[in-house]
Amino acid sequence: MLWLTRIKERDAYTAEHCLRVAIFTIAFARFIGLPDEDLETAGLCGLLHDIGKLKVPDRILNKPGPLTPEEYAVMQAHTLLGHQLLLKEPGLDRIISDVTLHHHERMDGRGYPGQLPEHQISRFARLVAIIDAYDAMTSDRCYRDGMPPADAVRLLYRNRGDQFDADLVESFIRLIGIYPPGSLVELNTGEIALVISTHPARKLRPKVEILLDADKRPRTPLVIDLGNQPEQGDSLREIHAPLPDGAYDVSLQERIRQLMVKPDNNAS
Repeated sequence: MLWLTRIKERDAYTAEHCLRVAIFTIAFARFIGLPDEDLETAGLCGLLHDIGKLKVPDRILNKPGPLTPEEYAVMQAHTLLGHQLLLKEPGLDRIISDVTLHHHERMDGRGYPGQLPEHQISRFARLVAIIDAYDAMTSDRCYRDGMPPADAVRLLYRNRGDQFDADLVESFIRLIGIYPPGSLVELNTGEIALVISTHPARKLRPKVEILLDADKRPRTPLVIDLGNQPEQGDSLREIHAPLPDGAYDVSLQERIRQLMVKPDNNAS
């Protein structure tokens, strides 16, 4: 977590993005059947993929507008800078630094920094490339609002085989289901919740965290698995409608920020 702390001190968005990518990558790796001993490695690949942005100037990293060609070249260098940082870490699995270097490579050989052909891009780098792009597209930035998860999924699918591994894109779509993790939804009770995980066999009934009560007032967060509720007649919760991120002042970004700054009750 030392690296995450360093990233957080440098740029809050990048820290939140890296944390989300780590969580998603572990879930994705488990979904496609990677062995348990690889899940921690997959998470660290996601957590540290953008570590090189510690070395990118703020004026470029958080520029509220399009980058010039010169600025874009500096931004692209975060892959090389991150790789160099992680090579200095003794005992760190080399696949982690490999992903930091190669998560912007493409299946058609037009990625960066090495324009690698498809067969030279590791499976871990292919996993993180998809998660990184999905999270970047659905997240709010200082210069644009995030797109709805469904639109991001369509872009991933459209670019399968060229930018992203085609088989892994289709697996990712099966993983996240109709209501992807991070989606904001209203339940039939009127409560507002964030989707936190999905189940391939229960795409309409994900696990959610309820944040607002039926009157749209903040409540103590409550995690409910909509696909595994005790039988209570007509009182079962279900999703009534998807909502845009930020509706009723609830967003994934803000929820992650709350969790990251939550004080440690055991601290002296």
